[in-house]
Amino acid sequence: MAVVGGDNKVALRPVKVGERVDTMWVIESGVQAGEMVVTEGLQKVRERLDCKDQAERSGNERQLSHVQFFINRPIVAMVIAILMVIVGAVTITGLPVALFPNIVRPRFKCWPLT
Repeated sequence: MAVVGGDNKVALRPVKVGERVDTMWVIESGVQAGEMVVTEGLQKVRERLDCKDQAERSGNERQLSHVQFFINRPIVAMVIAILMVIVGAVTITGLPVALFPNIVRPRFKCWPLT
């Protein structure tokens, strides 16, 4: 388990896992009540990693910079959308529809229940 100490440094500790309650596990030892633990990004956690810097970076990453690019530049987003429609309209004429099998509606009969 990754525990954040008072100096905002991560320490990796082994824990003893107890029984399972619904979707959660009981931790019997290895962590004390009130300690801060890492719950997201465990695959990136390393010993003595500065948790404060990591939290600031993850907050900035959550802003989704690629989305912000298009929000801040709506004309670019509209031009790309128009180009995609034009490319789609041009390429749809080249689809080999004649090579596809004919699709026939399914036939069925209904019988009244007696």
